Amino acid sequence: MKYCLLAVEGQHDQAAIGRILKEHSFKRFDGSYDDKFDLFWKGFVPTYPKKGGNLYARVAMPSIFTSQTHSVAIYVGEGSNLVSSIVKTLAK
Repeated sequence: MKYCLLAVEGQHDQAAIGRILKEHSFKRFDGSYDDKFDLFWKGFVPTYPKKGGNLYARVAMPSIFTSQTHSVAIYVGEGSNLVSSIVKTLAK
């Protein structure tokens, strides 16, 4: 399996990329944390809410799409905070 992380600015970008992937026979992960969940993406599964965290903050779980050979996660990085958000997430 080949893995790819795409970082985008907002939800609209995430939806557009997801639609393109669907058109290329990728299947969207349904959100069930079961035996179909690829543990490669485990570090992106949020623990919500974190103590002292903002209850209204968007959960930073990427959309995940898979094909027979690829697994792609589309991470929303909160607009102008894209670089700092992705760096903070990858540093976990």
